[in-house]
Order: sequence, then structure tokens, then C-alpha cells
Amino acid sequence: MKRKISILLVLAMVLSMIPMMAFAEPSMYTTVASIDKTSITADGSDAAKITAFAFEANGNEDNFGVANPVSNFVVVSSRIGVDTVSSAVYTAGENKVEFNVRSTAAGNFKVAVALSNQAATPATLVNDVRNYLNGSGTLSAAQLGIVQVFDLTATAGTLDALTDVSTGLTGAGTQASPYTGKKANGIEYYELTFRLRSGNVPVVGQEVSFSTNRTAARLNKTTATTDAAGRVTVRVSSLIPGGYTVRASAGNQNKTVHVNFGATGVYTLDLVSGGNEVTAKDHEYKLEFALRDANGNKVNASLLTDTTAAAVAANATLGNFRVETVTKPSGSNLANRIYESANLSDYKFTTNASGNLELTIAGSRLNKEGDYVVKAYVDTTGRFIDIPFTVKKQGDVVKVTISYRESAVPLGATTSTPIVKRFDAAGVSVTLSDADKTNEMQFVLSDVRKGSLATTGAFTATTNDKHTGKVTVTAIDKENTLTATAVIEAGVEPSGLKLEVKDSAIVDKDITLVAQVLDANGNPIALGQQLASVTPEFFVIKKPNGSIVETREKSTLLTDMRRTGKSDITIASNKEGHAEIQVVITAVVNTPTALDPAATTTYVVSDKIEVHFGATPVVKEVPGAKSVVLTIDNAASVVDGKVQTLDVAPFIQNGRTFVPVRFIAEALGAEVSFTQNAQGLTDTVTLTREDKVVTMTIGATTLTVVADGKTTTVTSDVAPQVVSGRTVLPFRALAEAMGAEVDYGMKADNSGVAWVSFNQ
Repeated sequence: MKRKISILLVLAMVLSMIPMMAFAEPSMYTTVASIDKTSITADGSDAAKITAFAFEANGNEDNFGVANPVSNFVVVSSRIGVDTVSSAVYTAGENKVEFNVRSTAAGNFKVAVALSNQAATPATLVNDVRNYLNGSGTLSAAQLGIVQVFDLTATAGTLDALTDVSTGLTGAGTQASPYTGKKANGIEYYELTFRLRSGNVPVVGQEVSFSTNRTAARLNKTTATTDAAGRVTVRVSSLIPGGYTVRASAGNQNKTVHVNFGATGVYTLDLVSGGNEVTAKDHEYKLEFALRDANGNKVNASLLTDTTAAAVAANATLGNFRVETVTKPSGSNLANRIYESANLSDYKFTTNASGNLELTIAGSRLNKEGDYVVKAYVDTTGRFIDIPFTVKKQGDVVKVTISYRESAVPLGATTSTPIVKRFDAAGVSVTLSDADKTNEMQFVLSDVRKGSLATTGAFTATTNDKHTGKVTVTAIDKENTLTATAVIEAGVEPSGLKLEVKDSAIVDKDITLVAQVLDANGNPIALGQQLASVTPEFFVIKKPNGSIVETREKSTLLTDMRRTGKSDITIASNKEGHAEIQVVITAVVNTPTALDPAATTTYVVSDKIEVHFGATPVVKEVPGAKSVVLTIDNAASVVDGKVQTLDVAPFIQNGRTFVPVRFIAEALGAEVSFTQNAQGLTDTVTLTREDKVVTMTIGATTLTVVADGKTTTVTSDVAPQVVSGRTVLPFRALAEAMGAEVDYGMKADNSGVAWVSFNQ
């Protein structure tokens, strides 16, 4: 009996072992894995092969029975979305499982081989393994069934294309068609998107660097890393109008995008010529204006003078620039609102070579003698200029004058047409047109060997270097039998260049150099109308360490050099320190001869200048309005472009301009409080702003200012006083106490102040 029981026990043990041997699954303790390489190209095709040999728990590798080990293997990357693992391939008889790992993103990563049948959490195994690889998991390798962990590196493949894929912008981003529509206010920006590819596969995780051709362009970043689509974005803005390029670079790939920032609009204006003179009745009259934006940048008038029929009909030809008639004699044909006139032949707004705005008023509009005042202004800022002039019927002409813009020209060069004026005994003048010069004047030379004259008076210097020197041009008024003369230096050769700094040099701000061509005696010389081309070259010999120094010429360089031999050059640096710039100008002048009508002469002039770039002034943001403009004896004011009404109009008393304290203080961001004396009258006025406290006492000339913990005083030559229940104070004292800058404009007859402004 005992023997039977022993046999049964042995048989039971054998039977219990049959499933374990016949249907055994792989074990993490006996399965091994290897990899053929640990570095792959991140192009989506190069692969690292992982080979796993599946063993049973007892070490047998030749018999798995019906169980397929493939379903038990899990291969996981530490990164999401950029690395792929191919489906497993099981080779029967060899007991091995193979996986291919590929990537589309450069960088280091880990790959783990795990067995799901050995894991504590098979349902979330992939995420749990990834967390383990990234150091954020809570489970151990044994709990996750991890067989092996491999460290891999994916390197960027051959970069085949870096392209501009920006959307939602106007233009093509090319030099011929730059992106447009944004203003140079430091706020608006272009968002540019670039895509990097290797073949047809996006390159992920690649660093792309950005740069600009001008330091005035501001980037929100200088590097970025491509995303899963191989894309990077960068924003560019500017405070200075003009064209810029943004360059993206990655490896051997570069892409340049062109953008253009427009002026922020006209903020202020200056009268360049015209006004305060006597002009002739029934003759055209010309005014010239220089326009600037809020950042002090010159606004090219070509951006305003849209003379298309649609623009004229919409009264939109001049943007926010306006010209109106303030005073005119009775019966004058001069329009009241010149800027709204659709008669383009009588009121011509044009842009000259300097980018200034010229207004030519037809003689038919100046049909009455008397005093005229026209007002040019910017309607959104309140900045204006009154321009007085007198129209009189010209009497008998007693004098004629002639002048050239150019005082000297090289061999074969031609001047611009001269300015010829006729004056009567009262000083009433008429400027002759080119047609008038041709028909009514005659021009002769003192020495015809030195050059020749056109019927308009334009002078062309000889090409014979034996006949150079000064020559006198005589203008003969055939109708009035009068003459005038001008002297030109003929055939003077350009021999040098002089550079001068026009502005103070500040980091990240364009400054202007004036380049003037000189003759051998150091005198300024124009290159004349025969100047065919002029090419500037800029060499940065020395610059602040690690800086970007940018140089560029004016778009009017050719015209400037023809007329005066002088033009502006702009330079900028993004770091403090000394910069040394060498400027070389090559000028090609047409010098035709009878033997060679196509002959030219080339001149090369150069100069060097050192510029010190100082730190950018720290501009503290000040509360309140940026601009407040008040008109004397007028209750209307303009605060940051919006019209507001005052309780008390500013006025002038004993030569002092008084302004209402409360209105100005509140416009500049301060709160106003009062104390009263025993009689119930205002005693002290306190202006409280987050950066300062100003206290003034009625009848006292001293104002107390507390700012940054320090107490200072401002002395007014006239004490604050109460007028019609409102406290008023001379505008300069109030501006000084509030830390604002002031400006003012005079009346047309210069009899007093017409307007004052506070700016901060």
C-alpha cells in the first residue's frame, strides 16, 4: 500500500510539471536583449535594431509550445511622438524577437525592453515604463518587468531645406515683395515661422538661430528649437521705419525674410521753407514741410501723398496732416480747407528728393493782395504751424538773382537748374519756372572753354582738364534788361571725403554721419547731374566686443551727391564702446568726348571716423498722458490725440502764460487735493502721483517737490493764483514740477504765444 501511495505522489508531481514545461512564457530573469548601435540619424529612416532572445523560466529556449513570446514584449522610448518602434518580428527556431527603433528628433533618449507578463501593471505598462525612464515613476524595474535599458543618441540628419512658412501676413517676404502692414512703434510685430526638413521629414529638436541686418530691428529671441513639425517662430518689431531682413540659420541651411515697418504716422512738423515773405500776386507759391513721427523718425511724405481719385474723394490724401487757411483777403480764391480740395492742379502736394512734403499753391488762387496765414497741423496731436505771407502785385522788376545748389562740379558734370528770382522795389519776388527761364532768360558763360549752358541755365563742365577753374554764369532777363551772376568752380576733381557725426551716439539707436565730398583744397564739391552711379562701402575696423555694428546709406544718395556732394549715412551699435568706421565712396561720372561718347571717369574718396556709443538712457514709464496741447484763449485741448474741454482757457498775463493746474495735473496722471484757510479760500494745492508729490501755496512762488525720498523746490516767477474758482500757474513752472517737457508755437505775427504743450 505504501508503495502505491509513493508511486501516485511521484506521478502527481510529474503531471503538475507538464504545463510549466510545455506552455512556459518568457521570464525577465532569463530573457536577454542587445542592440546593434546606440547612435542613429534623426531622419525617420535610420534604425537601431534591438534583438531579444526569449528563454523560459527554466532556461530552455527550444520549445515554447503554443505561446508566442512576441505578445509579451514591450519596447518603450523615453520621448513621446518623435521616436517609433516597429512591430516585433519573431524568428521561430531561433527564439529571438527583433525591433527597429527610429527617430525624427535629435537628442539623447532611453529605450527599455520589458515583458508584460512579468509586470505588476500590464494595463498601464507603456506609461509606467516611460515614467521610469524619465525618473518620475514610482515602480521599480522588477515591478515593470524591464529586461534591459539602452541609451541612444539621435543626431540631426542632412538638413535639406529651411523655408519660410509664415501665414496671415501681407506680402511674400521677399526683397521684391516684403511683408508689410506693421508700424514702427515697438509694439506691432511680424511673427515669422520657419520649417526645417531633412528630405521630406521634419527635423525635430534642432536649434535655429535668428539675426537681423539692422540693430534697430528687435527680435523676441535669438534661438529656438524646432517642434514636432520642424517649425520655429520668431517675432520682429522696430521703433524705426524702413526695410529689414530676418535671417534664420540651422546647420548649413539659411533663409532670409524681408519685412517693412511703416512710420507710426505724423506726430509733428517743421517748416523748411516759405512763410514770412512777400510773394507776387497771381504767381504760384511753394511751402516745404519736414514731418516726424512720435519717435522723432522722419516720415517720408511719399507715404502720405496718395493722389489717386479714390483717395482724393475720401479726403485721405494726406493721412493726419492738414493745411487750412486762417486769414486771407476778401475775395481771395484760396480754399479754406486746402487739404480737402480735389483740385490737384491748384494745390499740389508732392514729395521732394529729401522726402519732405511740398505744397505748391497755384497763382490763380493768390488773386488778391493782402496778408495771408495758412495753418499746417497734425489733427491727431494738435501740433501746428501758422505760416504768414503777404501777396502783392509785383511792380516793375528792379532786380534779378541767380543761384546754384552746386558751387563746384567735376569734369563733365552737370549742375541742377539754377534758382532765378525777380524782385520789385518793395521786395516782392517771383521764382521763375524752367519754362520761364527758357523763354524769358538768356544764360552766358564768361569762358566757354570751361563748359556749356542749357536754355534753363544748367551748367555742364568741360571734359578738358586744361580748362578748369572758376567760371561766371550771367543770367540776362530779356524782358526787364537786368542781369545777375553766379560763380561755379568747373572741372574740380573730387579728392577727399569728410565724415562728421550729426547726432549723439546711443546704443540701439540709429545715428547720422554726414559725408561730404571735397576737392583738393578741402572745399565741398557736388558731383553733378552727370553722376551715373555712386557706390558706398562700409568697413567696421573696430567695434565694441561682441557687438553688431550696422551701417547703411540714404535712399537719396545718388540725388544728394549730384546736387551737393553731401549725404547722410546711418550707423548703429547694440553695445557700448568705440567703433571705427571706414567709408569708401566710388563715383562714376559720365564724361563723354567726341571720340568716346560713352566715356566715364571713376573717382574713389574715403574717410575714417571713430564713434563712441553710450548707454541707452533709462526711460522710466511715467503715468498719465504723453502729450497735452493747449491753445491760448481757447477752452479746447488735445490730450494724446483726443479733444477735451477745459473749465478755464489758458491765457497770457503780463507776458506770462497761465494754465489751469487741475486739468494739467490730472492729464499727467496726478490726483489733486486742496486745503482752505480760515476764510474758506484755497490755501494749498497738492498734486499726488505715484512717483512724486507737488505742493504749492496760493500767493507763494516756491513749489515743493518730493520724489524718490528727496525734497526739492521749483521757483516760479509768478505765484499761483485763483481765477474764476480755478488755480492757475505759469506753464513752465508747472511742467518743471511735474517733470514734463514743454514746447510752444508763436502767433502768425510773432506777437505772442499761440499754443503750449506738455510732453512726457
